Amino acid sequence: MVIASDGNSDSVAGCAMHAARTTDGYVLLLSGRCTMKQSPILQEFARETLEEEAPHPGVLPHLLLAVDECEYMDSTFLGCVLSLQKRFTGKGQFGIVASAVTRQRLFAACHLDRVLNLVGEMPPLASEPRPLAPQALSAEDHAQHVMECHRLLADLGGPSAAAFKSIADALQLELEKRSR
Repeated sequence: MVIASDGNSDSVAGCAMHAARTTDGYVLLLSGRCTMKQSPILQEFARETLEEEAPHPGVLPHLLLAVDECEYMDSTFLGCVLSLQKRFTGKGQFGIVASAVTRQRLFAACHLDRVLNLVGEMPPLASEPRPLAPQALSAEDHAQHVMECHRLLADLGGPSAAAFKSIADALQLELEKRSR
């Protein structure tokens, strides 16, 4: 599990990510500036928690992101959120807790406010929030992650789609060059 055991990983480059148990899974409390440095942490935590054994027989675990304390999300982090949405929402496992103001500030520019599973209420916490541990990736794995996140954003369309596609295409070319 990517929860830090020592409590010393409160912030990774300006973004604090704390996980707490709920009756049906987890809530991840995000604050600060969430960027490409933290998106692999989010992805790994979601993979581990949503693919684990159900908390109750026949019930899939849930993960909610609480983002009202988040100041900013870069395009890679937004693409990672979209990736998790695509992977887990069909099973009713993933959602985002955000006020109307936060939805507008973080998601409207990329039209994610139209596609994300946004919920209005935070469930009661069943445990104290604990910080997530940093996630180390190789340069190639990180570039692959950034490319995939931007490709998903480009596929949404909208005013920034061409820029996201350009970033994804450039990273894909770079990865292909490295693999030769």
